[in-house]
Amino acid sequence: MDKKKKELKELIEQFRENYDQYKIPTYKEAQVRNNYIDRFFKLLGWDIGNSKGLSELIKEVIIEDSIEINGRMKAPDYAFRIGTKRKFFVEAKTPSEKIKDNAKSAYQLREYAWNTPLPISILTNFEEFAVYDCRVKPNEKDRADNSRIKYYPYEEYLEKFDEIYAIFSRDAVLNGSLTQFVKSLKKAKGTIEVDKDFLIQIEKWRELLAKNIALNNHLSKYELNYAVQITIDRILFLRICEDRNIERYERLKDQASENNIYKKLLESFEKASKKYNSGIFDLENDEITTVIKIDDIILKKIILELYRPISPYNFSVMGVEILGNVYEQFLGKIISLTASGKAKIELKPEVKKAGGIYYTPQYIVEYIVENTVGKLLKGKTPKQIEKIRILDPACGSGSFLIGAYSYLLNYHLQYYLKNKPKNFKKFIFQEKENYWLLSTNLKKKILLNNIYGVDIDPQAVEVTKLGLLLKVLENESKESVTYQSTLLNQGILPDLHKNIRCGNSLVNQEFYKNIQLTLDDESVDRRINVFDWNDKIKGFGEILHHDGFDVIIGNPPYIQIQKLKEFYPEEIEFIQNYYETTKEKNVDIYVPFIEKSISTLLKSNGLFGFINPNRFFNSEYGENLRKFLKNYNIYHLVNFRHYFVFEKSDTYTCLLFVQKRKQGKNLQYKEIRNLYDTDNEKMLYLLNEAKANETNIIIDKIQPHFLERDNWYFMTESEEKIFKKITKYKKFSEYYNQNFQGLITGMDKVYILKLIEDKGKTKIFYSDALKKNVELESDIIFNIIGDGDIDKYSINKSDDYIIFPYQNSKLMNPVEIQKYTLIWNYLKLFEQKLRKRENGKFNNSFWYQFSRNQAIDKQRLIKILIPHVVKTTRVAFDDKGELFIKNVGVNGVTIDNKIKEDNRYFLAILNSNIASFFISKISIFLSGGFYATNKQFAGEIPIREIDFSNKSEKKKHDDIVNFVSTITELKKKLTKSKFSNERELYERQISALHKQINEILYDLYGIKTKKEKTIVEESLT
Repeated sequence: MDKKKKELKELIEQFRENYDQYKIPTYKEAQVRNNYIDRFFKLLGWDIGNSKGLSELIKEVIIEDSIEINGRMKAPDYAFRIGTKRKFFVEAKTPSEKIKDNAKSAYQLREYAWNTPLPISILTNFEEFAVYDCRVKPNEKDRADNSRIKYYPYEEYLEKFDEIYAIFSRDAVLNGSLTQFVKSLKKAKGTIEVDKDFLIQIEKWRELLAKNIALNNHLSKYELNYAVQITIDRILFLRICEDRNIERYERLKDQASENNIYKKLLESFEKASKKYNSGIFDLENDEITTVIKIDDIILKKIILELYRPISPYNFSVMGVEILGNVYEQFLGKIISLTASGKAKIELKPEVKKAGGIYYTPQYIVEYIVENTVGKLLKGKTPKQIEKIRILDPACGSGSFLIGAYSYLLNYHLQYYLKNKPKNFKKFIFQEKENYWLLSTNLKKKILLNNIYGVDIDPQAVEVTKLGLLLKVLENESKESVTYQSTLLNQGILPDLHKNIRCGNSLVNQEFYKNIQLTLDDESVDRRINVFDWNDKIKGFGEILHHDGFDVIIGNPPYIQIQKLKEFYPEEIEFIQNYYETTKEKNVDIYVPFIEKSISTLLKSNGLFGFINPNRFFNSEYGENLRKFLKNYNIYHLVNFRHYFVFEKSDTYTCLLFVQKRKQGKNLQYKEIRNLYDTDNEKMLYLLNEAKANETNIIIDKIQPHFLERDNWYFMTESEEKIFKKITKYKKFSEYYNQNFQGLITGMDKVYILKLIEDKGKTKIFYSDALKKNVELESDIIFNIIGDGDIDKYSINKSDDYIIFPYQNSKLMNPVEIQKYTLIWNYLKLFEQKLRKRENGKFNNSFWYQFSRNQAIDKQRLIKILIPHVVKTTRVAFDDKGELFIKNVGVNGVTIDNKIKEDNRYFLAILNSNIASFFISKISIFLSGGFYATNKQFAGEIPIREIDFSNKSEKKKHDDIVNFVSTITELKKKLTKSKFSNERELYERQISALHKQINEILYDLYGIKTKKEKTIVEESLT
């Protein structure tokens, strides 16, 4: 660092000595870049001149010519990258320009970065160094200091170099410095990501168009949805072409200044059809949008909002991936018609049930593509690649197909560059020195040869096509388009109608064998949208005839089929009966997508890669899927455990990679642990580069014998040795004679009350249903506890009480309940919701879901109480049988009275480090780092049986029982204690006894070494 500071000092002194010369207007920007800015960033470790000789695709710094197009700069002067990922921009100015007050330059930089999107970028002329928070939506009227978060005059560079280096040096950026820096900033007013902002915008346009088209035309809801979607797509496509300098800038804006705007637009669409040969502009086969009427005022508003000064969008740099993110959310809503024919926008029912749409992060797309498409392409020539077919069977907005297509384009370019590019002039051309691009014809050929998709939503299909076509247009110019459309008389874009299909991937022609639809069922038929994969014209029969697709990738929907059944009864019934993985199981819909993809659509030895929930590893509903996958080679698995991949979603996921052949010897397994605070690039780096057992990631070779188990448990070799030691003993479920859930009530607000005052025969309660206090008789109201009231070895008595109208295990009849006047009057307030009379008797629905087998005598058994959700196992003993338990989250377990071991011995094991270790390996992961410990998992905990004829074992058993009794008493004292030093004493004693119990159990289970104990105890964190 001292050497760097010495060089910086010399640079500063040089600038100071020649200051007057640099301030004259004739001193050019190129000079300040070469003489100062380049040298400054070299001191920060950046390879400005590409001395490593990296290709244009991966070199660290991209340097642009300073050119303005349509009043916007073509690109900032520098883009700094890690790998292929841009991290920040730098825009250079001459020292004669005052950076501090230059509002135009600040706006241009911010606009470019916001649209890219990059959260931080820099404006500098070396004399000044200004850092901007580019998350704030830019406005041309903004002052120069708007969103400026750091400002360094050159005189302060030396003093602040450590600070600048810690944020902007290459090494710091590689290690996530920009992410941490951005997180340290307070969100300024106007902070919004470009995709979220643009989503708001196009949703407004959809609503305006939908209402206007519905008002002016007689269309069905299907025709209306199509008309609105395709109109937005067409306008947006042409507007993007303007910013990319393929179409004349402001052409659409000029049309919006005239009358009969839609007529003019149709003329533009007609020309675009001939020019691009794209299905988006296929007016010949469009009998809807060619005849509809749209008012000028609506179209004018939409078009003007796509241009300055209203629009902050720069479509020359807004990536296809960003548009995909926008459209993914956009497609979650649909236009419907009211009885009076008015349009309204509403969430699709399946989206509403699922809690929204979650766009796949780009690093997930890239990782799946790399480990499927990348694995398959390795070492292949472009000629060999021509026959490879890649499918996404639920393509949505097309993010995976665009990712695969981008990978193919880069692979081809790299292949030609490595093999003497001048020999491949038919396929690539040189735009400038050391900068080669693929020809348009080759890009079209790759797309048509290799990329295929299906989606049930016709709008999604059009959006996927749009995204892929915009990808083809990247790096095209007005000249290249004109050359192809005029001189070669061919459209620049391919027609994708054979590649991207609309249909229900899971429902085929066999659907009609059992269900006969009439003409009256047109809406049902449209909804079901049966897709015949084997049809050579309307499906992909030609590909399946040649064994199937080489690669299948994607992110299928996750919603439970039972939730979908309400809206899609016929197709769900078909799916449940047709697929092996769905029979007798309430699975998520992604499960049959996996079965269909691998069993029917994937080629022999083909590769499959999905992101989907990891609950199927060890849940009951995943049993059939686990059996199905045993037949194939799972070659790679990424388990995200407690890390949420999707923003605002509590679904834990995995990346599942399967090859269609018999299971091989090894599975590469990666497990993300405790990784909550990182960015996409860091995640991709970790997934690709991290070594075994780093802090946040575990990578190991896992033997495929995990497939032999009923549930899938993944462990390192050392963890598995311990696991085998403890699992040779009988399961906990073999020791108890009863396992029951707590009380079930359908209206907790009515039945569960908060104790305010105990008056003996009556008690004062707070009723959440009435939002006030009530006085009720005590006889049939009992204390009830939930999972949060249970600690290790102790129960924190709650203030919750439940009305429980049973006597001698039987539900009380109306005459009996009326004896409790206060309770009777209280329940009468809710009569409409609670009660029905049938021949003078209460219908069972009166007590809603109170089940008969949960009567008082069962509640009053002496029992071990087990919460359903824990971070580490915690159970307690109701030794008097006086506690009632809530259904939500607690099981009651009674040990068989023939068992010789004391109840407290079981309590010790269930609360031990060994039990926590075991649960952490077999259980379902839940939000916030919790594990499920309901009957399915707690019942599996291995119990070390005691040989009472062995004096040593008997003593260990008795010591444990005594220690548990002592802990129980100490916990009671701790609860009553009013002195902090006394409480600390009890806590230390309890902790010491915990350790002693764990040490005895380690010995009993054969866990002897310090290393083994450390591995067990790491499971607690």
